[in-house]
Amino acid sequence: MTVSAALSLPAAFLVFFPAFFFAGGGLRKWLPAEGSVFRGACFTGLGMGLCVTFLFFTGLCRLYRWETLIIFLAAAHLAGRRQWADWFRWLTLVCRQFLFGGNRLLITLSCALTAAVLFSMAACFFPETANDALCYQLNLAKIFVWRKATLPEPFDLNSYTPLFMNLLYGAGLMADSVVLSKLFHWWTGILLVACTSELIKTYTSQKTLAAAFGLSLFLTPTVLREMSTTYVDVAAGFFIFLGFILLLDTIRSGRTSGFIIAGLFVGFAVGVKVLVLLAGVPAALAICMTLRKFGRRFFFRAGLAFGAGFLLGAGYWFLRNFVLTGNPVYPYLGNLFGGVTFDYVGHFQEMGPPKSLTAFLLLPWNMTFLPEDFDRGYWIGPLYLVFLPLFIAGMIRDARVRLLGIMGMLYTALWYVFFHNARFLVPVYPFYLVIAACGAASLNLNTPLMFRLGRTFWGVVAVLCLGLILLAGRHARYGFVYLKGGLDQARYLSQLERSYSAAVWVDRNLPQDARILNAEEIRQYYFPREMVRNKWFQALTGYESLGHPDALASFLKGRGITHILTVERIGGQRREAEGYPLLQSLLKAPHLTVKLYDSASVNIREDRYQYRIYAMTNRQTGEGI
Repeated sequence: MTVSAALSLPAAFLVFFPAFFFAGGGLRKWLPAEGSVFRGACFTGLGMGLCVTFLFFTGLCRLYRWETLIIFLAAAHLAGRRQWADWFRWLTLVCRQFLFGGNRLLITLSCALTAAVLFSMAACFFPETANDALCYQLNLAKIFVWRKATLPEPFDLNSYTPLFMNLLYGAGLMADSVVLSKLFHWWTGILLVACTSELIKTYTSQKTLAAAFGLSLFLTPTVLREMSTTYVDVAAGFFIFLGFILLLDTIRSGRTSGFIIAGLFVGFAVGVKVLVLLAGVPAALAICMTLRKFGRRFFFRAGLAFGAGFLLGAGYWFLRNFVLTGNPVYPYLGNLFGGVTFDYVGHFQEMGPPKSLTAFLLLPWNMTFLPEDFDRGYWIGPLYLVFLPLFIAGMIRDARVRLLGIMGMLYTALWYVFFHNARFLVPVYPFYLVIAACGAASLNLNTPLMFRLGRTFWGVVAVLCLGLILLAGRHARYGFVYLKGGLDQARYLSQLERSYSAAVWVDRNLPQDARILNAEEIRQYYFPREMVRNKWFQALTGYESLGHPDALASFLKGRGITHILTVERIGGQRREAEGYPLLQSLLKAPHLTVKLYDSASVNIREDRYQYRIYAMTNRQTGEGI
């Protein structure tokens, strides 16, 4: 383990997390009452948003660098120099959501929660191998740090989407610590579980239910697996939770100031993951409910305040795209704003069984027993199906959570239509469990029959939780071998990440200024040279229309391309490059390209791939350039 990795945990809890807390504390008068985990989580969320906004705008001036980050951290700590007692007091409250004293059941649940916290924290120290982290999330952070700018890369369309968490991950990379980048996402997961547990305790006044359902959220395979990586879905769920709960609290209290902060949090969530724009529909529904209760004037004020907060939280991402491309949602909706249209949602719409009302009603069953239809790597687990009767009871018996349930179901319906992936439903999981906990609290277990049924039910839940714990341990077994010293980082990554061996060869053999046309390994993070995704490069330049390999060679050299990477799944139907016949012809022309590397990956998980690297040749000498 490197020194920077070892220092990541103290840096997080003594520098970064307090800085977020202090920076967000300036809006304390607009937030709920003192002494709650939720209030401190709002401080943290606001502070993260302020940090990202600062890094975004300074990055537009090519000042996305360590010195700029130090300025923010120093200013936050200076503003909060008298708030350290508040920080440690709130941190104690967070810990109490995982440590419950009392009877043996509460102690057992506390031990399970504490083990989950330590397990997930340890997983942050594993080298990053998560697919989307290496494709987009951490890779884009790496590019921004390289460029010292938050301007998009012309041939990386993902860099045009809102990248809230990616800018924070870049802060970790500035400190040469992927572990620190992971801890930012992990902290949003810890706070999401803590806030959910606190809300359940508030609604039910039962510590046992708070601990049991908090543990259920923590052990959701999607949540537990993601929160220790540089994915973003748990962070999106955290900000949606803050936004929706604050929105409902504001509606109940009749204040309008809270609508701005609620809109800000939903805006931050969209900045984390643009697909969370779906949340705007249930939020609008909740605001419409104020029309009957408070009248037209309050309704318009609430809508304007929420909209203003949303624009403050997310608007600058879309403004940047509009200035650069004329399309605020580029690369989406090109047919509406003019330009190239890319089908970004078609893949997700094709996932899952055929869409119908019956299939929608069977979602809990299908997502439990047919996980391959919803991205098998991110399973929701069995507990949500088991808790379905309690969710129904909560919706029927507890009016306090009914609107929250309607908002969650509306979000789920929109998700079902557009994005059939279990990861994108993470914002709904906490609300589902809160309502199920309220349903459990509403049941009368005083009769002998209900008591026996209840004891059997919770026995089944306990067995399923144990199974989820064992499943998580099995999935992370290689990571713990690494932490114990049984594997060094190079061997760990070679065995668990298919692209690593090729990336090491590139680092050792290609010049620093090499520019590689990538056809097409989507996991780019470990390649320490500039990569240009062939899929997007061809779509934006239309080079296949050049018609001749010599013309393509001249075109690529004119764009600074020095090398070409091709990837072939061993046992697959075809090579990626074969989808581009002109490029394939170029690779077969010995006077235009020369093969430098041809080797298979040695990973022990997933399919193996054959990697080939070609150099563009100098036509006169026949040597690689």
